[in-house]
Amino acid sequence: MNSSDQHKGLRAVAVLEAGKGLVVLIAGMILLFSFRENAGASATHLIEFLHLNPTGSYASRFIRTMALLDNSLLGFVAGGAFFYSVIRFIEAYGLWKHYRWAEWLAALGGAIYIPIEVYELWRHPTWMTVAALGLNMIIVIYMAQVLRESTTRHAYTLEKT
Repeated sequence: MNSSDQHKGLRAVAVLEAGKGLVVLIAGMILLFSFRENAGASATHLIEFLHLNPTGSYASRFIRTMALLDNSLLGFVAGGAFFYSVIRFIEAYGLWKHYRWAEWLAALGGAIYIPIEVYELWRHPTWMTVAALGLNMIIVIYMAQVLRESTTRHAYTLEKT
């Protein structure tokens, strides 16, 4: 892989990671500010607004989970979403700037999700699970290739000195 291709690939992964961070940040803010009074009722209204089936597997699970949340737990979940977003934004910045630590973070961060996605695929196969698993595997394989090439390049540079 030449340097230009690697540059474009790292930037694509950076944009994806920043996008994930933005989506989770927005979701956390909506959770914190829109679901304060009655989270279960707010979740039901959201499902209806999105024209989703409230008796569907994910929608009903979302409504039940939201109904169990109180304000302190909502704050904790929103704080977790904020923390996750910050990590994703830092990773995206590092990938954009070609920092090696960000390449490791992207590879390891993607690899962590693969066993969970395989389990979910085995338990309840959906096209979304297949897509998430496939995308994650592509990113992990790509990041492993980037890391291997940069390690080889670094070792070659050390040999020449």
